[in-house]
Amino acid sequence: MIRYAFIVMLCMLACSGFAQNGLFDLNFGEAVAISISTMNANGFRNTGFSHSVLDFAPTKESPSHEFVDAVMLVFDPDTEVLVGWFIKYNGNNSSDIDKVILDALVSMHGDEQQYDEDTDQLIWHLGGTRTVYAMYTPDDCLVILYFDREHQHLFNFEE
Repeated sequence: MIRYAFIVMLCMLACSGFAQNGLFDLNFGEAVAISISTMNANGFRNTGFSHSVLDFAPTKESPSHEFVDAVMLVFDPDTEVLVGWFIKYNGNNSSDIDKVILDALVSMHGDEQQYDEDTDQLIWHLGGTRTVYAMYTPDDCLVILYFDREHQHLFNFEE
């Protein structure tokens, strides 16, 4: 029961303030310096950088340490604003933990999501060119992608 309460608290931290646009208090269009500060305040440290992607991992002091493997911030290098982010949760998380995360997404973005059977994804259309995707990787990790198709050329995680 205490573990479940901690998980709920963790999700509330990740979603704190429903006025925010996404998990971990990240917002489309905010200055990347603000996003970095937000990640640091949530107990994450920068672990890598490429042309348009900043990689973060939770520190051992972070409440997310046991549940989140990585967060990648995608930004426009010309304007230095956040255009999306990718969250990879731990594949050892229980289905109860994943349910709490998915419930947090529903609370934030509404229950008007679409299920794509071909790709096995839940999709929230946030308006305009922005979308949230929730899916599982082949190694059974829940991943969440906040995506802006106007900047899809920047979403290359293999560089």
